[in-house]
Amino acid sequence: MRLREDVTSVDWIEDDKGLARLVASFKSEIGVDTEFVRTNTFYAKIGLVQVFSNSRVSLIDPQKVKDWAPFIEALVSKELTKIMHASQEDLELFRDMFGIIPKNVFDCQLANAFLDGNFSISYSGLVSRLQGVTLEKSETRSDWLVRPLTANQEKYAAEDVLYLEDIYFSLTKELALFKKLEWFLEEMDRLVRPEEFPPEKYYLRLKGAWNLTDRKLSYLQAACQWREELARQLDLPRVRVASDSELLELSRGELLGFEEITGVIRSRVARSSINVLLSKLDGYKLRSPKERSASPLVSGDRKLLKKMQTYAHQKARRMSMAPELLGRKRDLEQCIRTFDANANLSEIFLGWRKEIVGNDFSRMLSDHFGHAA
Repeated sequence: MRLREDVTSVDWIEDDKGLARLVASFKSEIGVDTEFVRTNTFYAKIGLVQVFSNSRVSLIDPQKVKDWAPFIEALVSKELTKIMHASQEDLELFRDMFGIIPKNVFDCQLANAFLDGNFSISYSGLVSRLQGVTLEKSETRSDWLVRPLTANQEKYAAEDVLYLEDIYFSLTKELALFKKLEWFLEEMDRLVRPEEFPPEKYYLRLKGAWNLTDRKLSYLQAACQWREELARQLDLPRVRVASDSELLELSRGELLGFEEITGVIRSRVARSSINVLLSKLDGYKLRSPKERSASPLVSGDRKLLKKMQTYAHQKARRMSMAPELLGRKRDLEQCIRTFDANANLSEIFLGWRKEIVGNDFSRMLSDHFGHAA
């Protein structure tokens, strides 16, 4: 398979010795990507790990490799840069698969966001912008668990890492030129910590839970914990156990009878575990959740939110940055709530954002809430 003039073949890594040799050849940086399937399971099913190193593409077959220790050591090495694109799902996959969070990760999508207005540029879009190459993306929804892979799948997988190293050097040079490299590296430290909600806190993610009474919220917390634990145990999507709307309906009615509950939750998986749910609900009336979902902003705060959004977007355009870096709606809402509670900015607007927008946001918030700046 000829990918480009300097890369004429793809190496398959199909045993432990081959993986150990590959890792031993790593120098200062590697391109990394994964292909997985996550349609009918809670956890992603790894189909392939792609690596670009020393001008060679390697496709690691998880169905044949058993000893991942050398690769894990490479992932957590601070001396080896792991170049990725839109890395969140890959990081979560490595966390679930190996129990680790890779270190020294360079996310090309995030780096690009500091240099133009596109926060979510695709890999093919970035390759086109920086390399002038058009990639075919026909295999995006392939089944990566089947063997053998087709020639098109193999080409697609190889191309997903083929240009990462070149893009890395281009973006690093641009970030340094425009004095944004330190900002990017600080933001990468936040990105490589995938958000994870333990089962007992998953209720905080449900829309529509903010206006429940403490007692109904306590019910919802127990029901969400039951669903989360069962979905993980059986490796099924949450909705295959119970939908969010079904759990909210149970909570609003505080349903405790077997027939009442199965009248709302109809999945066979759930029916076989209703006794476990009832056990978790035992005593819910005596408990009060320590945290509540945030309620919608009041009218005056919504006007302030709009003002902050406009300011952040204007500042981002002037600095050739993606507006989302300086003022995503959910981050600004949290900032307003935090300042209202304790007259301090939320954590995300400290650090590198503080001089760019944080100090100005602090003055806006002080004027709005009547605090001294």
